[in-house]
Amino acid sequence: MKALVIADNEKVIAKIVGTLQKFGFETIVYRWLLKALDNISEISPHLIIISAEDYPRHWKTLSQYSGVDGNASKVMLYTGQNFSESERKKADALGIFGTFSFASSSEENEMKAFEDLLSFFQPSLDVSVDFSHTEVEPLLSDDSIEQNQKTPDTPKERKIISCSFVFTNPVSLALVTGRARNFDGETLEFSPDLIEFTENLPSNTKIKNATLKTAEETRVVSAMVLSNETNRLILGVK
Repeated sequence: MKALVIADNEKVIAKIVGTLQKFGFETIVYRWLLKALDNISEISPHLIIISAEDYPRHWKTLSQYSGVDGNASKVMLYTGQNFSESERKKADALGIFGTFSFASSSEENEMKAFEDLLSFFQPSLDVSVDFSHTEVEPLLSDDSIEQNQKTPDTPKERKIISCSFVFTNPVSLALVTGRARNFDGETLEFSPDLIEFTENLPSNTKIKNATLKTAEETRVVSAMVLSNETNRLILGVK
């Protein structure tokens, strides 16, 4: 089994990796979250562990992006000391497999809690892929096909593709995360987690470094800001 660890604290990484290896995991470590996102599809980890302490804003995007409910990968959070109750509720809502920390004086108990999570993880591992959350175009009946053939000028129904999207702001170089929707293969709507990360992107701004994930693939893309309505961007994607 493969485990992907995304963290930046050497001591935390060492403890996580040591425990994972004890449970028989092949472990890959990334300290740069965007690079990890680019390579998740290629790595195909059974388990992803991300430090919410090092990435307090971006763990939510990664958990959605990695397909917690529809992918073989399951996600655990290293929470550190300052993980609030509201954040725990968000983790539950996003389907996080479990949370753990080594941040208090009772480190032995915390290590035991982490090991217990891994023990529960192994027998519950499900490597089947479920794309039930992906919106698909309905099948056409024979009558519909015949009608379409008679009226070639009728515009095709817009097919919406479920996706996740992250990009690097070309001006500030900040990693921008958020919610993507209404992707039709060419354009999508994007609501950033932090509005201040996209306020400086007027229409016709080119975005060269972006990653798009659908149920079928993960790929690096470029984009163009078609409009910026403060809390919502319309992007053209290539």
